[in-house]
Amino acid sequence: MWRIAAVRSAGFPFALLETLTKAHGEDEFVRSPRFLAALTWQNPGLLTNWMSEYAAALGRGERTHRSRPRRRAELIARYAQRYCAKNDTIGFFGAVAWAHFTDTGPDLRWSGTGLLRRHSVHLETWAAEAIAAAWRERPDLQDELPVRRVPSSSLGPGGFVRAQGSVSPLSRSATGLLAALDTHDRCGDVIRAAAAALPEYTADELMADLWELDRRGMVQLGFLIPCDAHPERHLRRHVAGLPASHPARAELMERLDALDRAHVRLAGTPPDTAPSALAAALSEADQALGSLSGAPLRRRPEAPTRRKRARAGPVLGRTSHYLDSRRDLDVTLGPGLRERLAGPLALVLDSARWLAAEIGDEVERMLHARFKELSRGTEPVSLGRLQFSAADVLSGARDWTDAIVEDFRLRWAECLPTSGRSEIAVRATDVAPRFDALFPPRRPRWAAARQHSPDLLLARRPGGRSRWVLGELHIGLNTLESRVFVTQADVPDELRDLTAWDHRSGRIVPLYPSDSPEVTSRTYPPTALDPPGLYRYWSYGPDQGHPLGADSIPAAELTVHDRDGALFARHHRGGWQAPVLEFYGEFLTALAVDLFSPRAPAPHAPRTRIDDLVVCRESWHLAPADLPDRGDLNTWLHSRGIPRHVFVKTPAEPKPVYVDFASPPLVDNLFRVARRLHADAAPFGLCVTEMLPGPEDLWLTDAEGAAYTSEFRVVAVDPRDTPSIFSRES
Repeated sequence: MWRIAAVRSAGFPFALLETLTKAHGEDEFVRSPRFLAALTWQNPGLLTNWMSEYAAALGRGERTHRSRPRRRAELIARYAQRYCAKNDTIGFFGAVAWAHFTDTGPDLRWSGTGLLRRHSVHLETWAAEAIAAAWRERPDLQDELPVRRVPSSSLGPGGFVRAQGSVSPLSRSATGLLAALDTHDRCGDVIRAAAAALPEYTADELMADLWELDRRGMVQLGFLIPCDAHPERHLRRHVAGLPASHPARAELMERLDALDRAHVRLAGTPPDTAPSALAAALSEADQALGSLSGAPLRRRPEAPTRRKRARAGPVLGRTSHYLDSRRDLDVTLGPGLRERLAGPLALVLDSARWLAAEIGDEVERMLHARFKELSRGTEPVSLGRLQFSAADVLSGARDWTDAIVEDFRLRWAECLPTSGRSEIAVRATDVAPRFDALFPPRRPRWAAARQHSPDLLLARRPGGRSRWVLGELHIGLNTLESRVFVTQADVPDELRDLTAWDHRSGRIVPLYPSDSPEVTSRTYPPTALDPPGLYRYWSYGPDQGHPLGADSIPAAELTVHDRDGALFARHHRGGWQAPVLEFYGEFLTALAVDLFSPRAPAPHAPRTRIDDLVVCRESWHLAPADLPDRGDLNTWLHSRGIPRHVFVKTPAEPKPVYVDFASPPLVDNLFRVARRLHADAAPFGLCVTEMLPGPEDLWLTDAEGAAYTSEFRVVAVDPRDTPSIFSRES
């Protein structure tokens, strides 16, 4: 394991949720400036619509009449359970901290106030893209617009070759314009170069043809905004690239300066207090953005699709800026805790390695079948064409991973007992031979599969023995590659150096188009840990380029070949090749990352522990119809042995929600979640899991003694040396 781990925690003390067990307990959250500040960052429309007015009334000692009071109490409780019971990395209500494993000292030690040590405010990438899209429409900037061929494409004898392998014939003007891109990257220069070579065309005709190439997806015309933590710097770089005499240069620089000033004021506003001041600072930043784009901002809550709207104009989501924070907390984990973790966690990781390898084997088998079909023609098979043909495979659209997961669960069932009333406990030394036989060592099938990221929780009662609890296990992914961890790292180069060592054999990374649903401003992909000189990049669509300007290889220029039964992609111009799975590695990670599930859903499954590591918490899988009437809830819980504090997950909810069965609004939230499931949903659509560590097991406390939920995000690495993934073309 890496000696450094991220500490994720809730931003509010867990005990605050106790107020929700009392009548009108949700009002205590509305009275809290910190709670309102968190909502200002996350959902300012909620405050504008009614909560600010209601908070003011409560401050005056009034309880104004509210429509749908039960629904509003449930809404407040939904945010409260996230801020108090969920380990997160967002804003001040999920600030990042860091832990180090040590060779000496006590098992657990921490220092710091538990408050905020520092924070940083960042512009959303989609907001910068919206500004760039608005600039693209300005007539006075047309000559200065950057232009390039779509990076996934190439030019061949028959015309324009797209990533998927299709070839479009080119007109004489289109050929001349694309040829001009070899030496020019500004619209006006391209038009002038093409006009010199094609005197039969006017500049206006060539400009119209260039826009048509953009519409047909052959060129990208406009200011590119690569995805990183500071997209405003790309806006400034574009403006600085305008000629000094250009009339728009001084104007846009002045407006960028205004945005920077608003950004500084926003960053200087205490992030967890004074929600009115915070709202004013966010509004000022929005006005500066509107000035840059030439139109007022319009807020839309549908965040998942806001990127697509950004191309049509400055349509933004809930907030144009986001906040990340570093908690004032430093943790050391001594050798005792690490040693008690090593044996059982090794078994878990061996099984994860096996599962990742099975995913890689099956993908390669299906890719080989598609490759054979495509090879029946006379044209070489490009990497992009194979990707297009195997889109259902690489996206998991056919649920082909189900059979592998079922096999994985059956193997786990052979390794551990499956029956028990509430807890099964085994020793690692007793079950290790079975794990070794059923999960034998496998070679990582792609570079990222060398790393796995378990989330580890520590249950620690005063005077009692500490016990580890496995939360999620992210297969084939280093979760610390997310931008939020890099921006809040004390020494970012420490993370880069560790990454460089783990990937010293090389890695191939795709540049995602900015409208890919996987891409977000603050997480992953793309990776924020990018060791110089080790990675190679390729483009499969109209991406925005690498943030540091690294070149990418067009998918259309990579051809696939069968070498002794293994698929390799060759870059003939570069004179090298690599396994096809390496090019698709990030897609394989997306397939495998959430598949770790050691046991199948069952009406009841006991807690399972290997030594001092709980690998599965006690759980109950239910159908929505299994829920009783509210009046029978306590009897129903007792009959099934379900504890008071649980987490509930459904196919309709991306993250589990905390439920305290003594809290009416949290119970209402559970019934709301159940109602969202279709009647024909799986019989085990509701997964109820015990809260472990429980409220009495929380080790992290602040200076006032208030306890917080927390977890350690760890990076585990396959230690075996692997040869370079790159080889000379044979």
